[in-house]
Amino acid sequence: MAKMNQSCNFLLLAALSVSFGACGGDAKKTDAKDGKVAEKAPAGDKKIEEPKPAAMVPMKVPPLPLEMDLPSDAKVMDGSVDAPNATVSTSTGSINVSTVTEAYPKDFAGAKKSIEGDPNKFKAFTKQEEIEGGWHLEFELASMSDQAPLYGVQIRKTIDGKQYNCARNDRDVANRDAIAKACLTLRKAT
Repeated sequence: MAKMNQSCNFLLLAALSVSFGACGGDAKKTDAKDGKVAEKAPAGDKKIEEPKPAAMVPMKVPPLPLEMDLPSDAKVMDGSVDAPNATVSTSTGSINVSTVTEAYPKDFAGAKKSIEGDPNKFKAFTKQEEIEGGWHLEFELASMSDQAPLYGVQIRKTIDGKQYNCARNDRDVANRDAIAKACLTLRKAT
């Protein structure tokens, strides 16, 4: 039995030494032509290309009677609870599109007050604009979980006599700007 344990230990050590050698670590390669040792390129030297953004296309937002311009890779999901709502997911984030109910602020001042009372610490409005049939608000918050910056947008539009809210908070200001741009295209579906 002791002989079997020694054999197992030996095989284990042999396998580990082969594995460690195969991993390469900071191993250096020798050029067969001149015997010089070539340094291995650091992993950080590789160029990482950013993915190209998907083309913007008109997309329906069921179950709402609306459409908006979204990246072609966007997915729309029914998020209805108390009224028809949709969640749009893209490669960079998501957007909430909601039918306005009595739970939402009724006017511009109420919307600002609601944002200022968000559980994430309110910092400042970066855009406050009343638009026909609603408003366009952009703001900064501090995340309640880790105090990281959050960039929010809330756009209210009246379309075909009904009010809709298009909104989201994101950790990236460029994503927030893309969300605002998409929300501003919200319109009656054709």
